[in-house]
Amino acid sequence: MTYTVEAVKLYFQERSDVYVSANSFIYYEQGNNQAVVDPDIYVVFGVANRKRDNYKVGE
Repeated sequence: MTYTVEAVKLYFQERSDVYVSANSFIYYEQGNNQAVVDPDIYVVFGVANRKRDNYKVGE
């Protein structure tokens, strides 16, 4: 999985609006801590590429 994440990050390295991560929670319903998934890897377009502990769709 680490190689996959790094390969996808390299693919998008020229873009500052793409976030790639793995093994972290995605909260997809604001205010509902039960609405969560934990994908192996995910890519988010249109957000800053910075370190996150989790990803909250509503924020």
